[in-house]
Amino acid sequence: MAKNWIEVGALNYKDGEDAPAPFSNYGQKGVDLFAPGMKIYSTMPNNEYAPLQGTSMAAPVVAGVAATIRSVYPSLTADQVKEAILKTVTPLSQVVKLPGSKTDKVSFTKLSTTGGTVNLDKALQYASKMKGKKKVKEIKA
Repeated sequence: MAKNWIEVGALNYKDGEDAPAPFSNYGQKGVDLFAPGMKIYSTMPNNEYAPLQGTSMAAPVVAGVAATIRSVYPSLTADQVKEAILKTVTPLSQVVKLPGSKTDKVSFTKLSTTGGTVNLDKALQYASKMKGKKKVKEIKA
């Protein structure tokens, strides 16, 4: 796997023990962080919209955070953007239902490497203090 890859779990719209989506992937070695992934209003064919769910809804949230960081700080490398995202999660420490189980419970911190959810504001603040390593060409008008 690429070193600047981010593995995303799906967060439920519910708080408390139902915080992780019941279908989400999880694991301290296999998932980096969580992002909203249930009842995400999304585009559909024929100019329609529908609430969708899945890690395929959560991953674009994190991609959007990465794109925002790179648009504001274009000299940051992909590794630096990943660092900014992972170092600034909002930690969750409550006991939650283990995804896929109705009865097993675990601390949310055990579900991912970071034990938290993506946080755009904190990631941008963190990125603002980083020194960019990527050469950026100036666009001349």
